[in-house]
Amino acid sequence: MRVKSTLLAGFLALTTTLATPTRLTVTPSLVERDSAAIVSKVAQINDQVLSLGSDIAAYTGGDTSAIEATSTQLVALINEGTQITLAGEALTGLEAIDLVNPILALTSNVDTTISALIDKKSLVVAAGSGPSVYAQLTAQLAAANGFAQALSSKVPAELEEVANELSAGIAASIQKGIDAYADYDDDDDYDHNAQHDNYDDNTDSDKYHNHNVEYYDYDHSWHHND
Repeated sequence: MRVKSTLLAGFLALTTTLATPTRLTVTPSLVERDSAAIVSKVAQINDQVLSLGSDIAAYTGGDTSAIEATSTQLVALINEGTQITLAGEALTGLEAIDLVNPILALTSNVDTTISALIDKKSLVVAAGSGPSVYAQLTAQLAAANGFAQALSSKVPAELEEVANELSAGIAASIQKGIDAYADYDDDDDYDHNAQHDNYDDNTDSDKYHNHNVEYYDYDHSWHHND
């Protein structure tokens, strides 16, 4: 698997760097506290993903408010993670590695949860909640991308590619859900309906038989009905 091979390469590069003797500081630093806060937030996000998965698994049709509420809380937690990361100092290599396993676990759980949501699509659509679920998925993706960019900006340069690949797995899973519900994009529905209404409002009958309607005739001149 490409992600694993890249991770191994990143670990090897980091191990080589760390092999150089350095003076150790045993006093907890601000960076270490920041790292612990990020790890803790990733754990909270993972728990929320599992809760969302449970809500989806329990869903048998009808009201989707429980799923939507859990999803909203998930987005809020992800955004909190972004703010914590951006407010902190740069992470050391070892601190960045501490995030690998939690994020791998999160990636797996996100994929399982999104797959379950796709499986329930017919029930969600029957409940009339296709557009709201689509909106929730797009909000999740935006939040996940923001968190991923924040993390990538804080890891050492030699691990940036690893961080990007880790986050790409989460984004790909959410995108899979977005693609599945894309036909319920409110914007697309609005555009389609607007075009349809515009067509209905501009039939030949309206153009040529309503009073006070200006139209362009086939002789290439403008006319106005009085």
